Amino acid sequence: MSLREMHEQQKQSSPRERLQELNRQSRTELENSLLKEALAMSSENCEELMKQSNLLLQQAEQNRQRDAEQNRKLVSELKRSVEQLKNCNELLQNAISGEIGALRDEVRENTVQEVKNALQANIEAIQRATKALEQQSDVLTSVMKQKVREMEDSKNRFLRFEGIKIYLFWAGMASNMITLTLLLIAIFGDKI
Repeated sequence: MSLREMHEQQKQSSPRERLQELNRQSRTELENSLLKEALAMSSENCEELMKQSNLLLQQAEQNRQRDAEQNRKLVSELKRSVEQLKNCNELLQNAISGEIGALRDEVRENTVQEVKNALQANIEAIQRATKALEQQSDVLTSVMKQKVREMEDSKNRFLRFEGIKIYLFWAGMASNMITLTLLLIAIFGDKI
């Protein structure tokens, strides 16, 4: 409606109608400002939740990287221990073979018996070391499985948190719509 039409209408309308029109315009302006303020508050809340979500994601990634680095170190140390054990075993076997060759002619029967005893002791030591390594491997495997479960639990908690955020967002929107409807009914309800 143009200003001229409004002016002509105001000339034709009574002062009471003009007051009602001014009242309606001021209510509309008030509703618009309230809606803008509610939208700004909702936007701020969403931004804060996004910041918190990003912070949680960064912390989870840092924890995952730290755990992966620790696991790599443990595996590396375990490989190094196994390699050292193999080297020691090879060195020991080479030393025993050299001794057997040098002493073979002099004390054949005694040397053979001592070598058998030494080999048996080495086999038992290797078996004990192997059992210890298997136990360490089992412990490492269980620790790694625990870390994986913890990461899955963390991921699940994060996804539940995301679901709650979406629910709260839509619940807020529904609440805003209900508030708007109630305001409109309160404003225009007596006119209907």
